[in-house]
Amino acid sequence: MPASPSRLTAARLRPYLGECGYGPGLIEANLRLAQHSPAALVAFAHAPFDSRSACIAVIDGFTDPLQDAVACRPLGAPVILVCFPDRLQWWTQGTTRTELRESVPASQIGQFFEQRRKWFAPEAIYRAKTLGRFDKNFQLEFVDLGLMPLVEAEAGRTLERIVERAVLGTKSRLGWRDVSLEQGHWLLKSNFWLLAAKILRDKGVPAFAGVNLEDLDQVYHRLAKHYGAAAPVEVGTKQKREALRESARQLSQVSPLRLVSTEALAYLYENALITRETRAELATHSTPTYLVDYVIGKLRPWIEEIETERRRVFEPACGHAAFLLAAMRLLGELLPSQMSTPGSRHRYLRERLWGCDIDSFALEIARLCLTLADVPNPNGWGLRGQDMFAGHVLADGAREAAIVLSNPPFTNFSRAERSGLAAAQAEAQRVNKAAEMLWRIVTNLQPGAVFGVILPQGLLHSQDARTLREFLAKDFEIAEICLFPDKVFTFSDAESVAVLGRRLRAGRRATRPIKYRRIREVDVERFKQAYEVTNEVEVSPSRFCPENGWDFLVPDLEEVWEFCRRHIKFRDVADIGQGLIFRSRNDPLFPRKGIAQADRRQKGFLKGFARLRETLETHGLPDTCWLNLHPSVIRRPVRGTTTGIPQLLLNYAPVSRGPWRLKAFMDRKGHPVTSRFLVIRPK
Repeated sequence: MPASPSRLTAARLRPYLGECGYGPGLIEANLRLAQHSPAALVAFAHAPFDSRSACIAVIDGFTDPLQDAVACRPLGAPVILVCFPDRLQWWTQGTTRTELRESVPASQIGQFFEQRRKWFAPEAIYRAKTLGRFDKNFQLEFVDLGLMPLVEAEAGRTLERIVERAVLGTKSRLGWRDVSLEQGHWLLKSNFWLLAAKILRDKGVPAFAGVNLEDLDQVYHRLAKHYGAAAPVEVGTKQKREALRESARQLSQVSPLRLVSTEALAYLYENALITRETRAELATHSTPTYLVDYVIGKLRPWIEEIETERRRVFEPACGHAAFLLAAMRLLGELLPSQMSTPGSRHRYLRERLWGCDIDSFALEIARLCLTLADVPNPNGWGLRGQDMFAGHVLADGAREAAIVLSNPPFTNFSRAERSGLAAAQAEAQRVNKAAEMLWRIVTNLQPGAVFGVILPQGLLHSQDARTLREFLAKDFEIAEICLFPDKVFTFSDAESVAVLGRRLRAGRRATRPIKYRRIREVDVERFKQAYEVTNEVEVSPSRFCPENGWDFLVPDLEEVWEFCRRHIKFRDVADIGQGLIFRSRNDPLFPRKGIAQADRRQKGFLKGFARLRETLETHGLPDTCWLNLHPSVIRRPVRGTTTGIPQLLLNYAPVSRGPWRLKAFMDRKGHPVTSRFLVIRPK
């Protein structure tokens, strides 16, 4: 270790960082995130330099070290070192707090770094940030697992505000009120290309060094060349040019975007760049970064077993290429040292990643993301604008790939889509698009190839996907089935499931237990931060068999169901049914001045139960009201009009979204009840 400096500064810590594993090519000096933020010496795990790869930030302390350390949070580095002439302060960056961990005299700096060399190593901090969320072996006590996702989301929101301000400003300057689809696309694309040029300039890409954003023709020409786009953005009229120049002027004043990660761009795509019409038409639901990281992380052990030259990745319905980006990072990490030079890495990855989508604007985001992840190289990635169901796109992609990753549309084929595919001799065999995609993929994968897909939960048990599940059960090893609630996707309410599998060699059967995990709505945030699940069980592959229709759905609290299976059924000893159903007031048969129920006593009405209070506990009874049992106001009596017989009442609608959804109440007097209750009476 170098000798301890007599007067400590951030610059003098560079040799100590080098001893921890940060070579000259991994350290950036004088890095500022905003005009008034402290200049930082930042050590990265590897290229590309962004908030995901940032490990340690070193700054000079002047007045308030806490304020300076907090200002470094957008860097994404969990370790902040603040230098004073006579001492070093080690601060840790967290999701909610920035804390002083240790203060070290300048004379003991060498010993400080020597003792923490393994902790501070690039691969140690990077793995703690990325892999620590699902593998405790990589966790470090001073690395907050929720920091990286939080920083990326904050960066995404910043980009969202920038783009929205630019688009709305351009629209206002043009005097446009009602915007056509074509105008909306032009507004988004023209301003997004300006943002892309700024990001590439801020990241030091040579082709954009010193570029003037207000020189629209030059900016769009350079970007088209860098992207490999067919043509640059067409500026159009003089009025449009002036409107865009003002956007460019404002964008030039935005703080440097040097550390923007591709994951932040994914947030931007989902929240600002995709129109409501496109989302509805293409059934788009952008894959959250935390879910992408989870799938890739869980598949990592299998991917490591695949020979380096065979690691080819295919992402159908790639959108903004979230899975391709994560796979790029992983494949780059797994390269042997002789292939990890920038040139070799670049060539290797270009030959092994490709995706397709029918959304042309999503592919633009994908090109930018892949280009940013491969700075400073220009675009050349295998992104194709095509319908994955046309021709042999999926079959060919699956045969060539050893790794298939996808979050396909969850919707069913429309009649027009089915007719179009049939006419093109690519007839869909299934009703659901996700089921059709996965069928075409898995039937063409080679032995040893792996897949990780996000699907609608209905495919676990639907008749439409039965033969698909049978094929998976017979020919694949399933590592995990992980169920998610709705609201996982920003603009979709679909309940989803992640399925991870690997194709077996002919004649072999899966024997390892399958991890069956479930995340309830209340636990989504815990899953996002640390991949903690609501519950987890292991199931034998043999349970998926013809006897249960190849059903992949494992019920919550299955041990309770199995215990109850050995006992007599309710139907053997009790009569069960819904409470009475009143006629609607809009029903022509409803009496003109009729009353179905009342809070106060009415002549001829009986005291009963009409609704269930959310806070009611099972040792009590629902609030009583007065019910009219005259046949003229009742559409169906069902089990609700019988009185005087002791009964057990259950809520008809679930009281929660968890496994415990029914409350039981003992009604010893036998009141009449409405359809909001289930009635259980002894036979």
